[in-house]
Amino acid sequence: MKTRLIAAVFFIFYTGTVQNCTIVIKNHGMKIRESTSYWDDVGYTLTSCEAACQSDSSCFGYSFDSDSGKCAKSKETGTKNANSCPTCSFHSKRCGLDCSVTYTSYGNDKASENPYSTSTKSYPECETSCSSDQNCTGFGYDSSTNECTLTEINLVEVAAYTCTTCTFSLKVCNGSIGGVTTTQNVITELTTLTNVVTTVNEISTTPDVTPDVIKTTETTTASKTETETRLNCAYDPRNSSKVVGGVGILVLTLILSLIIIPDILTTASRLTRKRKLKKT
Repeated sequence: MKTRLIAAVFFIFYTGTVQNCTIVIKNHGMKIRESTSYWDDVGYTLTSCEAACQSDSSCFGYSFDSDSGKCAKSKETGTKNANSCPTCSFHSKRCGLDCSVTYTSYGNDKASENPYSTSTKSYPECETSCSSDQNCTGFGYDSSTNECTLTEINLVEVAAYTCTTCTFSLKVCNGSIGGVTTTQNVITELTTLTNVVTTVNEISTTPDVTPDVIKTTETTTASKTETETRLNCAYDPRNSSKVVGGVGILVLTLILSLIIIPDILTTASRLTRKRKLKKT
C-alpha cells in the first residue's frame, strides 16, 4: 500500500530589492476542493482568500466557496471532487518562470504522485524540464531506465515497489513576492475540469472578484467553448416559458390566417366568375 509523505516546500520571502518572483495561481475549476486543509474561515471573497494564501508560506493551495464565503488553506496542491458543492473552486500556488528555483531530494524508493508527463531523459534534462514548466512542482527519476516523471502535486510518495534507483525532488521557489500586493501580477491559468489549459490571462487586483468573473474569462478563447455555446442556445424548461411560446405561436397563426384566408377567398371568387362567364 502506498504511503504518502506530505512535503512542505517553503517559498522564501524577502523584502527590498531582491529578485522579483511571480507567484502563479492555477484555477482547477468548479466542484473541486482541497485534498486536506490546515485552516479555514468564513466571511471571505475570492480576492481576500487568495491574499490569505499568498501571505502564508505554508499555503500551497486554497479553496473558496462563493456561496458561504468560506476560505480554506492547504499545504498541498492536490485536489478532490466536490460534486455536492457547485460553488466551490480550488486554486494552487506555484513558482512562476521568472523565479529562481532549487530542488530538495527525498532519496531512494520515492516517486511522483499522479505524474502528468513521462519521458526518457538524463537527470539534468529532467530537472530542466521541471524548471521550465510552471505546472511542475517536482519530478521523479529512475536512473536504471532514465525515466523522468513530472507532477504538479507537491507530495512525496513511497514507490509501490522497492526501487533503489528511484528518487523524487521537489521544487523550491526562491525570490520576493512582496506580500499580497503581488496579486496584480498573478497569472491565472483557466482550465477545464480535466485540467487541460484553455487560456492564460493576467488579472488585476480588483476588490471582491467573484468566480463569475473568472468563468466569464474562461469563455474568451479563440473558439467558442461548450459553456459559451450553451449560454447562447440555452433551453428554458420553465412552464411559463412554454405557455408564452404557445401563445406566441397561436398569435402568429391567427395573424397569418387573417392575411392568407381573404386572399384565398378572393381567388376562389374570381375563378368562379371566370367559369360562369365561359358558360355564358
